[in-house]
Amino acid sequence: MKLGIGLIGGMGRGAFVGQLFNETGEAEVRVVYDINPSSFDVGRERFETAGVTPVCTTDFNDLLSRDDLDWIVVGTPDRTHYELARQVVEAGKNVFIEKPMTSTTAEADELCILARKHGVQVVVGCELRYSPSVETVHQALQDGRIGTPVSAVFIHQEARGYTYFLRNFRKRCWGGVLMQKGIHYLDMINGWAESVPTRVTATGSQGFFGHRPEAADRYCRDCAEAETCPFAFHTVPSPTWRRSGPREKGEHAFDHCVFMPDSDTEDNMHIHIDYASGLRVSYSAIYFAPINRKEVWIWGGRGSLHAVLDGPEPFVEITPFVGAMKERQSERLHIESFDGGHGGGDIRMIRAIVDASRATRPIRPDAVDGRHGVAVAEYAMKSIISGLPEKIPPPPPTL
Repeated sequence: MKLGIGLIGGMGRGAFVGQLFNETGEAEVRVVYDINPSSFDVGRERFETAGVTPVCTTDFNDLLSRDDLDWIVVGTPDRTHYELARQVVEAGKNVFIEKPMTSTTAEADELCILARKHGVQVVVGCELRYSPSVETVHQALQDGRIGTPVSAVFIHQEARGYTYFLRNFRKRCWGGVLMQKGIHYLDMINGWAESVPTRVTATGSQGFFGHRPEAADRYCRDCAEAETCPFAFHTVPSPTWRRSGPREKGEHAFDHCVFMPDSDTEDNMHIHIDYASGLRVSYSAIYFAPINRKEVWIWGGRGSLHAVLDGPEPFVEITPFVGAMKERQSERLHIESFDGGHGGGDIRMIRAIVDASRATRPIRPDAVDGRHGVAVAEYAMKSIISGLPEKIPPPPPTL
């Protein structure tokens, strides 16, 4: 029998996750809840791909009262995640929450405690953990190929960063780019570390996007430069966006000028993370880079690991340390071929959830993983604002 899936959020990422469940052939979307009925028409081509027409409802109780749902997906704006997920957990249902799990560490801690109390699984949509290149790095570290990791540097160059400044999280009050997008990479690093993050020290600025007075209240739909601007709304590679947007002018319009001066989130940042294990990681993100490239170096007592996680030729390379100025041949590790979003992680994660559900075993990134990602992002932003190191509060002792 197929797993039953419920969606909170009828379009966008929620509908896409529903489609991924459908594509496994072992799950089907049975009910979709949204406060906006027009969302159903936008997302229908995705969440109806299992050959079943799900119930579409604007009544939240219609969703929570169902007894044929194995997972409920929360695919709504970030600020709504905690409250919606809380109600799902208290209804005794497993929940898949799009990243970030919550908006604050305090909310995340509460959700972790509730999930344990009600005996349900919380899984967070940080799919990069399931990308074959990311998994290859993780396995090499688990196998002790470089010894105990001591130091790491991760460089995140993002050519699609302009699309983040076309949306509402160009503002800190809506989560900002770090919490909304950078959290994928923070979770990935946390997963490699397999340790609790304890402190962050961060700097950042808005060095390219935003801060241009002449762009105040400018939207692509009215702009004479829209056809030639490389950052215009029409260049966004998302048919769902274009079909559902650009919406009325305002916070959610999708075609804000990326240089509007009221944008206050950082487009470049440098974050130093300390872990309980002693590992220290430097994460740098540049959201106006001309290329997409995710590159990491990790050093341990037995050697080093160097990897490029994306692009046409991803690789993971181990170089052993032999001492006495002797050179040692580096070894390229095999990476399983992949395609699809998030480095192949999207569908692989959903398949893993289906398999784990069949075997009644837990799956990650779980609520605690989601908590650690939110904590690093929140306290990194505090550090950027304060200019000081920020100690991350420990998770509740029951976790």
